[in-house]
Amino acid sequence: MWRLDTIAHADIDDPIAALVLGAAPPLELLLVDGRPVVERDRVVTADEETLAREADAVHRELLRKAP
Repeated sequence: MWRLDTIAHADIDDPIAALVLGAAPPLELLLVDGRPVVERDRVVTADEETLAREADAVHRELLRKAP
């Protein structure tokens, strides 16, 4: 579920258009198999800072190996 009641979406009447054409809305809730994975735009099943560091390291390694 995405929040569309923020200032970034105040001028878009159509909720589908707001999701597709508007700014990325905060993700209020994401469930997987009935369990929350994201709540109030934050991942609750893993440490976001650790994931970001690991993703950055992988990205840099791929760039290093690129021709």
